[in-house]
Amino acid sequence: MVARGYGCVVSACLLFWCASHAGAASGTKNENLMLADFEGGKAETNAGLSLVIVADEQLGGNSEVRLTPGQPGAAASRTALRMSFVVADGFATPFASVWAPLGAEGLAEDLSAYKGVRFYARSEKGVFLAGIGKYTSGRSTRATAPFAVTPAWTLVEIPFDKFKAVPPPPPDPSAIFEAKGVISVGFSMGSPARGQFDLEIDQLEIYK
Repeated sequence: MVARGYGCVVSACLLFWCASHAGAASGTKNENLMLADFEGGKAETNAGLSLVIVADEQLGGNSEVRLTPGQPGAAASRTALRMSFVVADGFATPFASVWAPLGAEGLAEDLSAYKGVRFYARSEKGVFLAGIGKYTSGRSTRATAPFAVTPAWTLVEIPFDKFKAVPPPPPDPSAIFEAKGVISVGFSMGSPARGQFDLEIDQLEIYK
């Protein structure tokens, strides 16, 4: 029930944002798709869509996420995004995550022409997951992949085939991830540790 509750909150939040905002992320079929460079100092995508926080505080728990500008950014950029995850007891399985909506006019995107997700990241501590939210055949699903972080800016590149489905529904270990029906790209904690964990992200893109 906990996992299902989390999935319902994620689905509701992301579907609401995708359905209520028009505009597409920057990119064409012939280049990488820059989802968010955060140069404006705001927690939003390049299309002007606000990032969505999904945490157990929305279900009566105590875990949350705070979003603030991080300076300087990676690779000579001015600004990055700092995600401060606070994971606390008070819920059966504490969770905290941030999702960047992706899509044109509320429609899910077919990203099968791309290879994966790329971004700069840095953190003093913590284990983190990149995530992809999908909506296909009337059903919302999520897939995640772990990535390593260091205190220095590191370029992280995660091919789509590294993402694994998470419940619900029960994941099929043999299933190959398909980048179709994508509605969001997100970040979350990848361990049961309690406390505050700061992750800075910059230049989030879908690469070819």
